[in-house]
Amino acid sequence: MEWEDKGYILAQKTFSERSLILDVFTEKHGRIRGLVKGSKQKPLHSMQIGVGGSIYWKARLETHLGNLTIEPQINLLPFLFLHPSKLVLLKSLTTMLTFILPENHAYVSLFYDFENFLKDSLPKTNMILLGEDYVHLEKKLLDTLGFGLDINRCALTGRQENLAYVSPKTGRAATLEAGAPYKDNLLKLPDFLTKKEASSTFEDVRNGLTLTSYFLEKHFFSEKQKIFIHLRKSIIQSLNLEILLHLS
Repeated sequence: MEWEDKGYILAQKTFSERSLILDVFTEKHGRIRGLVKGSKQKPLHSMQIGVGGSIYWKARLETHLGNLTIEPQINLLPFLFLHPSKLVLLKSLTTMLTFILPENHAYVSLFYDFENFLKDSLPKTNMILLGEDYVHLEKKLLDTLGFGLDINRCALTGRQENLAYVSPKTGRAATLEAGAPYKDNLLKLPDFLTKKEASSTFEDVRNGLTLTSYFLEKHFFSEKQKIFIHLRKSIIQSLNLEILLHLS
């Protein structure tokens, strides 16, 4: 069995001196794993996270670990090494996708959102806008896997204006007024998740990360809490530092 697709490397681990096992997010086949053998023409050190291009997979049976061949067309690493905070975002995102996405299950819409994030969001110089895009992508990940947040109207009043909180139990939104009596037990809902033209601060981005973090950890990382907490701290610290450097 063999096929051709396009995709991006999510993770790699050494299999031998001349081989790697890669996790790759593909358009039509979802997350797949395969063995890549190095050569003088295609050295293994070029097989890094974020590298994208044409993917060729071949195995005797679909359930086997196939042989992968990648023809790289996109390599973000030279650019990202100049922007460590963006590299942190990429590593966090690819780590989560590796842990969360089941193998051999296509998520075409999520794939294109991921691709757009790599091509359009990561080059942004405004780190707050980049942070917003990252939170939107995490929300899309929750939506795609069946744990979407209902943040378009208030669960208590039905109103769509002045939404300010999200219930950690139900994932449903509440207005500022309706949620006020319970605010200490609710998660803050930043405006940029419900309003396209919202003007955000770093605090808004952090609130967005806290919101998606809660539900990602609850549904996917309860047994890998230490890994997840480390990822979140790295994102917040790197974004905050980058923003402070731009403001100074």
